[in-house]
Amino acid sequence: MYARSIRFVCIGALLATTGVAACFVEEAPSAPEPPTGELAEGLTLPIDPLRSLAVTEEEIVRHFPLEEVLGQLIAQSGAPTTPTDLFNQWFDTFNDQPSGVVPWSPHCDDELTGGVASFNQFPWDCPRAEGTEALTDPFKDAGEPEAYIPIGLFNRFDLAPRSGETCGEYRIVYARQSGVPRFGGDPRNLLIFEAVLPNPHPECGVEACRPVAEFWSDLTAIDDVEARAKRLREFYFDGLPGFAPVVHIDHYGANLSSGGYGNSMGQIRTNSFIERKWMLREFKLVNDCRCEDAARGACRLAMLPITTKANPYPELWSSSFGDPRQPAFQSSLTAQVASLAIADINGFTYDVPDEFNSGQSVAQGGFPDTNDYAAFMDPSFRNDVQTALTAIGSALLPEHIADRATAQSCGGCHELSNGDDLGDGITWPFSRRFVHVDESSGLEPGPDGPRWPISQALTDVFLPFRQKILEGFLTTRPRRCEEAKEVVDPRRRLPLDCGDPRVQRAVREGAVLVTEEDLRKLELRIREAPFNRHAVH
Repeated sequence: MYARSIRFVCIGALLATTGVAACFVEEAPSAPEPPTGELAEGLTLPIDPLRSLAVTEEEIVRHFPLEEVLGQLIAQSGAPTTPTDLFNQWFDTFNDQPSGVVPWSPHCDDELTGGVASFNQFPWDCPRAEGTEALTDPFKDAGEPEAYIPIGLFNRFDLAPRSGETCGEYRIVYARQSGVPRFGGDPRNLLIFEAVLPNPHPECGVEACRPVAEFWSDLTAIDDVEARAKRLREFYFDGLPGFAPVVHIDHYGANLSSGGYGNSMGQIRTNSFIERKWMLREFKLVNDCRCEDAARGACRLAMLPITTKANPYPELWSSSFGDPRQPAFQSSLTAQVASLAIADINGFTYDVPDEFNSGQSVAQGGFPDTNDYAAFMDPSFRNDVQTALTAIGSALLPEHIADRATAQSCGGCHELSNGDDLGDGITWPFSRRFVHVDESSGLEPGPDGPRWPISQALTDVFLPFRQKILEGFLTTRPRRCEEAKEVVDPRRRLPLDCGDPRVQRAVREGAVLVTEEDLRKLELRIREAPFNRHAVH
């Protein structure tokens, strides 16, 4: 057995005098490199995916109440609000201005294109019945259908960039209690908090994330459910030694200092069926402390809708669509046919520039804006895709490429792609009817107690791949940093002229002065792709 003698060392004293931080992994010189499959001492492999990747035992997840998560974010922000007020503002974004509840909140008809409510200049549903949540108090009574219950914790170490700017994503999924069987299973609304955990020493690359990987791996060997719950709570609410807590104002959007400095990373999603069209949307939690002294007197904390990533507006697939962005989208897609044609369900992918993304992803068939891209692809675009396939010698059809793009979208992954033949012998695995962790069928028995069931797509396809990534990382020999590097502040500045009377007036009125374009400017720069490109839970 490989005797592990490793410790992470950062010589911070050098920083004050030289501006250089020496960070490296210190190894005993006598430690041999382990052969393939041999483990560092203390690691438990293979991991149990249902302990170390997807945790849904009720006895564990109940320790992650939504009110506490929102309360911690508010406390970190310094904004004068409450969990109920923040929740109400969030869902007021589904209301139009006439039905709005929070005057300063963004509303779904703030942007009009051709007189129609839109987002990113693409039409979207406005208003939606989810807007009624702006009038409810989900924390008033935990036994009521309006309350939200935690149903899953998900380890997405596999989303860490190979270049190590972050240590992956760590998620909490909530469901409106009305969706459980004892309340009739309707209406349903799910919330997915997707925190990006920064690497505290990015100059040392992804190696500095090893304590996070080991934390999740260690859960496999802990049989005591309460002990696992305690460790997970510490990871999410307190943080590992040297790491920020997962639940942090910096990790779900943008936290702008009084000087305007900040990053944008992480997101929060909704998967909604309060109104009869399954709909997924994406949000950033934004804390804006600019002009705090000059006019506002306090930071403004708000949930802001953003484009739903990897979800191009469906009509862009039609050459007859009149939008001027259509030719550029089709050129972008055609240039990425080889990437979408990769003969691996965990490998095929493509990038969607944000100018093409819609504000929503429709997961339910039978609607004119459903993310069924093959249904929109006209003969002209089909010929272009076929030409690209022929050039790489692929036997796939253009419809396979369109269906693979649908599978990469929220709506496709959650429902539309279930059972689809994607060519090359690939069949897209099944969700649990619009979700990948399911409250509507109730708890199921598990070896560690009652748990919320997860999809066949997770158990049979995606979790095994993530397990392979995590175990592969853990069984590699820890690497020494190549050299000490200058510490660079990754934040960028979004200035605001707080001396401008118009800005002061807008701030006093409570206006939200951060746009999605601003958030794109603040997006954390990632140099290399993550280990895994698939974002499903």
